[in-house]
Amino acid sequence: MKCSLAFLGCLAALAMMATPAEAKKNGSDVDGVVIYLPFPQGYCELSKDVQMDSLAMQTIRNTSSPTIVLIRMAIPCGEIDSFRVTGKMSGYAAWSALAENGTIIHVPPNTTRDAFLTKMSKDLGELSDAEKSKFNAEEKSKAANMGIAMADANRRVSYKDDNAIYISSQVSASNKNVSMSVTSVTGTTMVNERAVSFSLYSQSQQDVAGDLLEGVKWVAAETVTKNALQSQTGASNSTTDSNKTAVGDPRRTAMYDTLDREIPTWRTVNYDAGFKAWLGQPDPQTGIKRQTLLTTAFNQGETEKVLYFFRQFVFSQSKQDKSSSAAPTDDGIYQKLDENFVAMRKSMPIQVSPLSKLTNAYRTGMVIHYTYEDSLDVSKWSDAGKRKLVSDVTNTICNGDNTRLLLDMGFAMAALHLDWGGNFIQDIYVDKKRCL
Repeated sequence: MKCSLAFLGCLAALAMMATPAEAKKNGSDVDGVVIYLPFPQGYCELSKDVQMDSLAMQTIRNTSSPTIVLIRMAIPCGEIDSFRVTGKMSGYAAWSALAENGTIIHVPPNTTRDAFLTKMSKDLGELSDAEKSKFNAEEKSKAANMGIAMADANRRVSYKDDNAIYISSQVSASNKNVSMSVTSVTGTTMVNERAVSFSLYSQSQQDVAGDLLEGVKWVAAETVTKNALQSQTGASNSTTDSNKTAVGDPRRTAMYDTLDREIPTWRTVNYDAGFKAWLGQPDPQTGIKRQTLLTTAFNQGETEKVLYFFRQFVFSQSKQDKSSSAAPTDDGIYQKLDENFVAMRKSMPIQVSPLSKLTNAYRTGMVIHYTYEDSLDVSKWSDAGKRKLVSDVTNTICNGDNTRLLLDMGFAMAALHLDWGGNFIQDIYVDKKRCL
């Protein structure tokens, strides 16, 4: 059962406790500040210039609490065409800014992300039963006004890391003709003095909270890391500063893409304390601090110079670590995997069994993702059949020479199985521990 526009208000309510091309990679204006706000691969951003898209976004805005302001919204790319005809979707992704009475909150200057997340975690943990009941009552009242009966939402802080605090939620709702259960995970973080939240919603009948959490965690890490590079190199965050290049500038986007391609580990390097200390030292050739040179290169869009400093640091570290010289470097492994996936995607879909085709393969960090389209409709999959699928895939990965080698190196494999209509069948996650 797919969600219609009438239900979008209920889906929107789930995130409030956190107070057709692929989705764009450029920045978004969040009350005068440009922030890079990505969507996961496979999601297509809705456009205000398309009538059904605009209606969906307006429905969210109309039913949202004054504590959030919708910024961007996307749905699975496989559903975009049918959605624009029927108005139905199986879930969606959304970026919002935290607000007070509809006005976007400005986090006080010099507030660290850790302090922001710690306070938010504490505040959420101290909500009384009466406050939770009041919130549920308000949301149920809004739903009732749209002819929808909504049960109390089950919300909890499910995880916290250095990037964000994550809240999972589940709620059931129904009207005269349709019943549904919606699971969501929202990650809230602070970037450039703005509090922003990313949410994934799903109507899958499976237990998908763990998968949604992993997706939101990836988005949070991507958001924090790329915006941190902008901040560290001294780039402007203000949309009104015409002297520097905004994140949405094509040159800036091209620079990020080049860094991703040439030095896949640059995000990790960018956070490395050793890298920051290294940047504080003078450049041997010019006598100028490396940080100053890097900042200048970044602001002027000189990609090759920015690459130079990342490469020099990585090279200096590899020379110091003689013990790992016999093993392939992260850059080498990542590059080879990514090149293989680029070549594979040119030949997709690839028939891998009588019932299954491989439709996508890519890497995010140390996780290798595969997406499969199965010819057997989701309604014909039994629980036993799904368990056998998980067992067979796990055994194949654990016992394959190449896949086991990657597992031993610390990689993990994530396989997503969908039926011909894009409906979720099963997801499978395999790391070295699963093979013991």
